[in-house]
Amino acid sequence: MTGATETARIPFRRPPGVTPQAVLAGARRDPLLAAALVIFTIMVILAIGGPWIGEHLVGYDPRAPDARAQFEAPSTSHLFGTDEKGSDVFSRTISAPRTDLVIGLTATLIGLFIGAFLGLLAGYGPGRGRVASTLAELLTRLMDILQAFPVFIVALAMVAVIGTGTDKVIYVLSFLFSPIFFRYVRAETLLVRELTFVEAERAVGNSTRRIMFAHILPNSLTTATVQASPTMGYAILLTSGLTFVGAGVTPPTPEWGAMIKNGAELMQIGTWWPSVFPGIFLGLTVFSLAVIGEAIRLHWRGSGLRGY
Repeated sequence: MTGATETARIPFRRPPGVTPQAVLAGARRDPLLAAALVIFTIMVILAIGGPWIGEHLVGYDPRAPDARAQFEAPSTSHLFGTDEKGSDVFSRTISAPRTDLVIGLTATLIGLFIGAFLGLLAGYGPGRGRVASTLAELLTRLMDILQAFPVFIVALAMVAVIGTGTDKVIYVLSFLFSPIFFRYVRAETLLVRELTFVEAERAVGNSTRRIMFAHILPNSLTTATVQASPTMGYAILLTSGLTFVGAGVTPPTPEWGAMIKNGAELMQIGTWWPSVFPGIFLGLTVFSLAVIGEAIRLHWRGSGLRGY
């Protein structure tokens, strides 16, 4: 019994921590990762203080229009020019990360939480009784149905039903992202639950709840956690896409998708700056998240974790 107890206490393949030392070492080896970290750090700083910088340091309120300054080209007084309302494009561009990054991060975390919980139930349930097996099968089929439809089309339909706004976009994206994490966690759970250390946990009398949440779940999050970074970038793209078609964040909140939409209508008359600069910031942010996610994947692959 003592040997079984000791075996049960040994964690299995817990994901290695992404420490600051590991991040710095990876950045020194990979200039692309270093650039991505710098870009993402800048975006986080702008998400925290962008509106304050725009209003107090640059001198233009990102929400305030100025009819006397419409369509001004980039200059020393307006670094990125002004838009059709006379608003300073630079102030609005550096203020938008507060909206886009918050939506992306919050929707990803909520989707991860929901997907991991349901994936754990669906992965542990088969073969554990009629009710558990039926619930697991039902959850899996529901996720299959949800993933059968184009994400953007479903998002548009849901926003049309519940309304627009930052909080509504977060609800919609969280719901749509949960199947992504569900599949990863379910697949890992199906494998981990059959390992020796889980059998040892049952042998020493641990409850099903403790086995699931204290031992199986931590060892089933590796792939889902790696996917969180690119999913956050995808969330930012979807947010911008929804706002571009008028179904996302409501004005006058600074948001890259809305700025690109308004500026795109002006490009045919030569006014390119209202959409180009927000588009560059959007592209750089999504690029940095994709590179960081790939770096995390390679870091865990080098640690010998299954599935990489």
